[in-house]
This record gives sequence, C-alpha cells and structure tokens, in this order.
Amino acid sequence: MIIRRVRIRGFRKFVDQVLECGPGLNVVRGRNDAGKSTLHLAFAVVLFPVKPSAALSFAQWGEERPGEITLEFDADGRSYRLHKDFRSRKVLLECGEERWDVPKEVERRIGEVLGLTSASLFRATVHIGQWDLARVQEEKEEIGTRLARIITGGDSDANRVLDTLDKYLRRMEVGLHHPARNAGPLKRDSDRIAFLTTEQQRLAGEVAAIEQAAAQRGRLASRIAELEQQVRDDEALLEANRRLYALDGRVAEASARAEQLKASADRIERAVGAVGAAEADPALASSPQDPEMLARLQEAEVRV
Repeated sequence: MIIRRVRIRGFRKFVDQVLECGPGLNVVRGRNDAGKSTLHLAFAVVLFPVKPSAALSFAQWGEERPGEITLEFDADGRSYRLHKDFRSRKVLLECGEERWDVPKEVERRIGEVLGLTSASLFRATVHIGQWDLARVQEEKEEIGTRLARIITGGDSDANRVLDTLDKYLRRMEVGLHHPARNAGPLKRDSDRIAFLTTEQQRLAGEVAAIEQAAAQRGRLASRIAELEQQVRDDEALLEANRRLYALDGRVAEASARAEQLKASADRIERAVGAVGAAEADPALASSPQDPEMLARLQEAEVRV
C-alpha cells in the first residue's frame, strides 16, 4: 500500500487537515502538540473497525460527535479511496467502478490489500507508536500465528518459526556487537565493507596524485617548448651579432685603407703642385732636369 492523500475533518484537534504524500519516504515533523500522535491514530481507525464507544473519543475538542477521515492510496497497481464517517457510522471503499459499503466487506478487502487482518497485528508490525514498542513482545503470539499461516499455509504453532528466526538472527549477528572468534556473516560483511571503503579512499588518493602529476607534466611540457623556442631565438640573434661583428671589422679595414689612399693622394697632389710651380718659374726653365728629383717623382708615382 502506498498512501497518496489523507483528509481528516473534525477529528480531535484537527478541524480540516489535508496531508499529501510524495514519492518515497515521508516524514512528519512538528512540536509536541502539533498533532503527530493524532495523525498516527487516524491511519489505524480509518483502516480497521472501531467500537462506537471508542469512536466518541475521536470527536473534535469541544464537540460531542467525531468527524470523518478520507484516505486515498494505491495497492497492487490500483487506486483506492476509503471514506469513514464516524458520526453516521458509515464506511465506503471505492476502486474504479467497484464499491464496498458493508463494514465486513470493507474490512475483508482492506485485510487483503494490507495482508494484515486485524488491528492488533497492524499496530504490532507497520503501525508501531513511539511508546508501543513493548507491545510487540506481548503480541508476538498473534504475529507468529500469522507468519506460520503465510509460510506453511496452515495454523501450525508459530513459536517454532519465531525461535528459528531468532536463532538465525543471532547466528547472523555473531561478532557484530561484541568480539567473537568466529564472526557471523553480518560482521564479516561489515569488515569487508570497511576494508573496501579504506581501499577506495586509498585508490582515490592515488588517482588524484596521478591526475595532479599529469597536469604538472602538461605544464612542464608547455614550459619546455617555450624555453626551446627561446633558445632557438637566442641562437639566431647570436649568429646575427656574429655577422654584424664581422661586417664591422671589414668596414674598419676599408676605412683604414681609405685613409691611407687619401694621404697618398694628398702627397701626390702636393708633389704635382710643386712640379707645376717649378716648371712655371723662368729661373728654373733652362736648368737641366735633376736626375735625383726625377727619380723621386717616379718612385712616388709607383707607390700611388
């Protein structure tokens, strides 16, 4: 059974309360006087018959007669609507086109849907109150009988079934709460889970370290590529500087040679000027040529 919606009207402290249940587990929270216990009671009294004398106690505070409860739920793939009016003592169960309005028929059908045929069994299994846990032990006989009927299909004594289940549970829980030489399955599985959890954490740490190293490797590879490119650029610059230095040397040599040639040209120009002046001088016109002077001029011409 999956409860979808419940509406409570005129029931103890509830004037008109609607509770919508969503998928999964639904938790009702509230302060001590919020009505949680009243809601808990409402589920039981709408599903199972209630004596008229007990129904009077469900009346809203300040009223003489109790109100009504409507419960909508799904079971076996079908949708049901159960309405119980405590004031008129009428009950109606609807499922599609089917309707049940006889209390005994409604009780039987609810028992088939729940798998629980009595309110006491309902309270001892799926409707346990905070202060009613001790009643499970008191009603174990009825629980055992019901379990035996389900397991064997008959009315055999259920105490044996309960004893067998109790022994089985004890074997399963060996070593779970106290140290034991031969631990039971639950303890072994618990230890195994703890080991696997530790191993998972260790492997997660290793994976994180590997991922960090991979990221660092990528950054280093990028930096190495940058440095290699910088080295290539520096080598090209060094080669260009070498060529520039060689050119500077050749330029210096050419400049020195040009200075030498300029000095020689100046000397020749002065010598030519002197010869011209000598030729123009009348006093020197008839004098014979000085062989020594002529030889010096020829030597100067050869050097140029």
